[in-house]
This record gives sequence, structure tokens and C-alpha cells, in this order.
Amino acid sequence: MTTKVTLEQVASTLIGFSNEELLRLNKQLCQIIKHRNTVRRMEATVSFAVGDKVTFNDKMGQTRVGTVNKVKRVNISVIEAPTSIQPGLRWNVAGSFLRKA
Repeated sequence: MTTKVTLEQVASTLIGFSNEELLRLNKQLCQIIKHRNTVRRMEATVSFAVGDKVTFNDKMGQTRVGTVNKVKRVNISVIEAPTSIQPGLRWNVAGSFLRKA
């Protein structure tokens, strides 16, 4: 049987920890968060393939439409569609920012 622990219970337990123990715990938590973010990015990236039609918002909030040109480890290379704002422009976009069109 699994017992659910509340944040208040965790916080009250942490009060008894030394600074050294808290620093070790902090390092472990940072590693867990980093791993989860890596997995999330990889899942977003592998869901796209070369030739997919995609949309994304640029830094100015404008919606861009394009085609996946290359799927890399971290980013996806997208070439803007002929009917988009700047046809032929190449973008490197994180997979988590892309939506299939």
C-alpha cells in the first residue's frame, strides 16, 4: 500500500536536516528535474518527421507555417511555407513549440 505524503509533511521533515543534507537533496532534485525536461524535449522532438507540415509562434507572437526540413537532437529545422510571412526562411525550433498543421 502506498502512502501519499503532503508537501507540509515533507517540509516539516526537512527542518531537521543539516545544511549538507539539504544541499545533497537539492542536487538530487535538480537532476530529477533535468532528466524529466530532457525526456519531455525528446518526446516532443520524435513526434515530428521530415516533411511534416507544422506551425509555431515566433518571438513576436506571429504564427509561422512551414515544413520540417531536418529533425536534430535538440531542435527541428523548419522551412517557412511559400504562403507564410517570409517564404523559404529557415528556423531552428524546439519540438515543444511546434504543432502539426
